[in-house]
Amino acid sequence: QQPIFLNGVWLCGNCSDINEANIIYNESYDVETSNDEMELQIGFAMDRMRCIKIKTDEDSKVARASGACTSETVSIKVVNVSHCDVWIYS
Repeated sequence: QQPIFLNGVWLCGNCSDINEANIIYNESYDVETSNDEMELQIGFAMDRMRCIKIKTDEDSKVARASGACTSETVSIKVVNVSHCDVWIYS
């Protein structure tokens, strides 16, 4: 299942009825580069992942590189990004 773009946020997995009490991880990433097509790949390995929410620059592209957002491991790639925020929910 590939992430979907909804209201300025990329969502991947079972993201219905998520709330702040279910956050098991969050992080902000900043990339300093002059390369417009810079690709950032982020891997996660956690128990009980149900939903991954990513907020990025408007023109960024997000895709699942491997694994599944509802499994114990997943890799997400973000292209053309200077900043992104990631939240993982159980």
